[in-house]
Amino acid sequence: MPFNGVGVFTRVYQWVQDAANGIFVDATRTDTDSNDIAAGLTNCVTRDGQSPWLANIPANGFKITGLAAGVNTTDSTNYTQVFNNPAFNSPTIVTDPALTDNSSLIPSTRWVTQKAFQTALPAQTLGFLRSDGTNAAFTQTHTGYAQNEVKGADIASAATINLTTATGNLIHITGTTTITAITIPSGAEREVVFDGVLTLTYNATTLILPTAANIITAAGDTATIRGDGSGNARVVKYQRANGQPLANAQIGDHEVIVQTGNGRGSTNTAIRRFSTISVNVGTAITYADSATLGASFTINETGIYAIQYTDDFGTNVIMGISRNSTTNNAAMNGSTPAAERIAISGTYSGLGLPSNAVRVTKLTAGDVIRPNDGGSSSNTTTFAFFSIRKIGPAP
Repeated sequence: MPFNGVGVFTRVYQWVQDAANGIFVDATRTDTDSNDIAAGLTNCVTRDGQSPWLANIPANGFKITGLAAGVNTTDSTNYTQVFNNPAFNSPTIVTDPALTDNSSLIPSTRWVTQKAFQTALPAQTLGFLRSDGTNAAFTQTHTGYAQNEVKGADIASAATINLTTATGNLIHITGTTTITAITIPSGAEREVVFDGVLTLTYNATTLILPTAANIITAAGDTATIRGDGSGNARVVKYQRANGQPLANAQIGDHEVIVQTGNGRGSTNTAIRRFSTISVNVGTAITYADSATLGASFTINETGIYAIQYTDDFGTNVIMGISRNSTTNNAAMNGSTPAAERIAISGTYSGLGLPSNAVRVTKLTAGDVIRPNDGGSSSNTTTFAFFSIRKIGPAP
């Protein structure tokens, strides 16, 4: 090899030594020696730029002098170009560079967050990072400015609506599907606007509603909902679009009126039946007529109800209105427990007038109301009449 690894060139043969050793000019040895010199010259950097560098060049503490200013991106730069007269190209804006890319003069938000804040700031649970332009500190108090929240995308009504994944703090609920559950992080708050008529189903634990009863929404109604423990949601505020109080607005139109006597049940022999339905509106009351059990009125919404039962039997009869009665085949004054009696009255054959049992009272969802005619054998139809109407919310 012509160079020894530290830059020293060593010839293969020494001609003077060869002469002393009796070795005279030899073509083969001369070519070998000359070729070794040629190889050494080939490995040198030529001054006219013919041969490029093949490795990093150690300067050994010296400097390159007379270096021209760089022009292209791969050119070197001289001292004057960098420190005395710098010139920069316009910065390149990269929307989202790789975390390892720091070539952009304007880094992205993700780059700043992960490359700067993750390494510069410790984990914090102190609230908001605020800066006055000079100093920054964490605080739990909003002062001197308003907090601007955003409106999220609409959410379609469903049995369970997910407010955890809402895209804003103000959300419209579309559709008319009954809502029985709401998913929201504990302590979080969302403001919702109902775009249609649907039912919010009350649950004392998982969906807590004002008035402790179902709410039937109207278009434009608003509600503030907060997470109240794991899996639980509480409506802390509810505002009707028409400005009416929620309790009064809950009454709605719920009424059943039946008339025209039609005998009694074959099993519940004291429970009247009717053949004509005059009114049956709303959802708070479910009317059923059974050949064996007679007429029944099941309460679906807790509230205040007005009830009237009128009948005429042409004989002396104790009649009235029962609630959840288990004795339905005898007169109310004797067999029906007092706790099951809502109203009681009687007819007297000598007067020739129908008898009325009337009561305004609170009924609870699940109660079953029945007209009891005392098991009379008479089957008059003209004056047989029963009505029940919800007139107020639960107190």
